[in-house]
Amino acid sequence: MQIPQSMIKNYTYLFIILFLVSSFQSCTDNEPLDEINQLENLTTIDEESTDETNSDETDTDETDTDETDTDETNSDETDETDSDNTNPQDETTDDPNTDDTNSDDNTDPQKDRIEAVLTVSKSKYTNAVEGQWILITEAEYNLLATEIMEVSKSGVLESEYNESSNIITTTSSPTTLTNETTHAIMPANSYLFAFKYYAIDASDQPGLKIKQSNTSNTEGYSDVGDPLPRHTASNQEVFFLLKGSNAPTNSGYLAIFKPAGLTIGRKSTTDNNTYFFELGDTSNTSDKTSTPLKLLYQGLSTTTKQWE
Repeated sequence: MQIPQSMIKNYTYLFIILFLVSSFQSCTDNEPLDEINQLENLTTIDEESTDETNSDETDTDETDTDETDTDETNSDETDETDSDNTNPQDETTDDPNTDDTNSDDNTDPQKDRIEAVLTVSKSKYTNAVEGQWILITEAEYNLLATEIMEVSKSGVLESEYNESSNIITTTSSPTTLTNETTHAIMPANSYLFAFKYYAIDASDQPGLKIKQSNTSNTEGYSDVGDPLPRHTASNQEVFFLLKGSNAPTNSGYLAIFKPAGLTIGRKSTTDNNTYFFELGDTSNTSDKTSTPLKLLYQGLSTTTKQWE
């Protein structure tokens, strides 16, 4: 059976129409999906952008925080540095409990040079009253002779004191004695502050006095300070120190008064000088030995007062 030509033509048109309709529907269905995908992509991009922005802001906040911490750290370090640089003198000055007084072990030599020189006798000197003599050691006496400024030795010259002749004794009678000398005297404006003598026999001896005259070798003697403290010695030197020597001399001759029972050493001398004496505790001496002899006593004095 043969299909009519007109029918084939109609079917062909129908097929074409169906094909076009189908194609149109396919395009229509795909376009909304693409738009949705684009919108989703746009949304994702915006969210990522927003996240990056937030991340940048977070980083910025963290940076600001770090900078703030750094500033606080610098501030703390600055405060600590300022604290460390505080002047210790200012702190001491502000402390009302600060005591500027030197301790006994750190005595200011310019304030009391004698006290600074002393060693074992320092406390005795500190506790002594003005005009009081104290016992000191030979080492301290020698230190005073070298460490005190402008020291002179009176009573007998050093060379005469150390002569090699044998030591002999005086009598035991109470007597005022002074060496004849034109050299072993204290310069004008001197302060007598130390004394030594050679004891032949001193048994708990009280009453020995040091005397000084501004007038002459034989007149005008008066006591210097109190009598020497009790002491015991046999054929040896004894050393003393005066606390608070405040009366300078015009020209100083040195004498001693030895009480009854005390005997002191003397030596022969190479010159014609000897010593003057007077029985008792006197201000003048009128007698003189016929043999050239020197009494073994010596004073230390200075023209510069170096104590309070």
